[in-house]
Amino acid sequence: MNPMRDVRLHDQILPRAKRSFRSCDLPGHEERLRAHEERIHNHPCGCGSGKRYVDCCIDKINQEQIELRHRRRLAARRRARASLTRGAAEEVAA
Repeated sequence: MNPMRDVRLHDQILPRAKRSFRSCDLPGHEERLRAHEERIHNHPCGCGSGKRYVDCCIDKINQEQIELRHRRRLAARRRARASLTRGAAEEVAA
């Protein structure tokens, strides 16, 4: 292991990983988030059940947001690893 090589790789990968993380929106995320923010707890739920939103789908929406964050983090990690692997391969080839 070469500590300087590791530092250089980290400096190259971190900016790419941050850009990748910001750009990994999943389809429909913005619409669901906006709809969630617009709902008021005591209003009727949008699913048509006749219950109040707070008693019906609020937990489903919160769970979707947690899962979305988790998927985004995993996608960013995969891209960072792939970037690291490509960078190391290019460095070895040079």
